[in-house]
Amino acid sequence: MLRNEVISAIDSIIREGKHRGIIHLNASEIGGSRLMVRGRTSINFGSCSYLGLEFDERLIRGSQQAVRSFGTQFSASRAYISCGLYEELEEIFRTIFNGHLMIAPTTTLGHIATVPVIVSERVAVIVDHQEHASVQGAVDLIKTKGTHVELVRHNRLDMLEERISALQGSYEKKLVNDCECEGEVVSDCSEEEHQRNRRTEFTILKM
Repeated sequence: MLRNEVISAIDSIIREGKHRGIIHLNASEIGGSRLMVRGRTSINFGSCSYLGLEFDERLIRGSQQAVRSFGTQFSASRAYISCGLYEELEEIFRTIFNGHLMIAPTTTLGHIATVPVIVSERVAVIVDHQEHASVQGAVDLIKTKGTHVELVRHNRLDMLEERISALQGSYEKKLVNDCECEGEVVSDCSEEEHQRNRRTEFTILKM
């Protein structure tokens, strides 16, 4: 489909959903998983709160204290100065996960800050076309430095395998173990060993 056709199709779907009263809603009251919408109490099954802790009394008290200390926002680049709560949270997570990490305010900022750094123009990137919008936005940034990017249809592993086979000879590849298994090459490695080659590995040189 052409870009204008895609936009037109999305617009049509959204207009229909709004007409049916199932999207673009506004909640007048929120209480845990229950919402007041158009005078009716409903249970919210569409929340993006993965942990469901937004009404935890400990977090509410901590949020109130943070607002009193730092205001409703601490508006500064982390490259310049950070709110001290970031350092405290990162130290706790380092202990939990036994590794190095950096907290981002949002998933989108995390992707935008990370993807252009860890992905070079020497590799090819293949993205599921239903990948999260924040990832696709970050991937768009690396196109400007010449990184080859392709979209494949959602869950079409056959298309993914075909594109990997087609691109593998033209772009950088570095396995972390001896478990290569592409084309006519077959190894007897375990699935756990193969998974290591499907992840990005970092070496921390200096902290």
